[in-house]
Amino acid sequence: GKDTYIRENINTTFGNSAVIRLGNLTSRDNRGLIEFNISNISAGNTIISAKLQVYINSSAGSANRTINIYRLTSAWNESSTNWANRTYSELWSTAGGDYNGTELDSVNFTNSSGTYYNFSILTAVRGWIDGSYENFGVILMSPNTKNGNYTDISSSNSETANQRPMIIIEYTGNTFPTINNISTDSSLASPKQIGQQINFTINWTDLEGNPSQVFVCN
Repeated sequence: GKDTYIRENINTTFGNSAVIRLGNLTSRDNRGLIEFNISNISAGNTIISAKLQVYINSSAGSANRTINIYRLTSAWNESSTNWANRTYSELWSTAGGDYNGTELDSVNFTNSSGTYYNFSILTAVRGWIDGSYENFGVILMSPNTKNGNYTDISSSNSETANQRPMIIIEYTGNTFPTINNISTDSSLASPKQIGQQINFTINWTDLEGNPSQVFVCN
């Protein structure tokens, strides 16, 4: 995978940093970008759960902070992305990163270090796997954090391997839909006669949302 962070209105790049900074420092917003290659999981699988695990390397300030996570919608380069640019020669459509406005998860970080936190990114991973959208990773931010309150999470450059960001995906082979309820307009009290049409109403749940067919045998 790859990761970095971007700092508001600053063209410095942090792709080689051992940490990903989130929060507010000198009245500038800091946002983290993380992307994993999950192409080894085929579209035919059912994604049961998907989490991004991060480790707090250090924390500054006096308040807890809420970290929001969103799905990125543009490609970016680890070594050249900054607040304005997503690659060396291409700008973000909106400074600070291009992302889908639907929040994937929100986690409250305490003002401490040495702690692991998990973000649910199930919706994003399902979409990446089934081809609904391209995998450009996620962006983490804490836009309402007061000046001087920020968190450094370990990046993929951390010397301690088990503190690096990790994506944890639980999946299985494509599963059958779960039938929740079956009903008909014929009953023992009021049966349909031979030759009459019987209507079936079937309610089911399918994790992938794939089209399904029902066969009724007499």
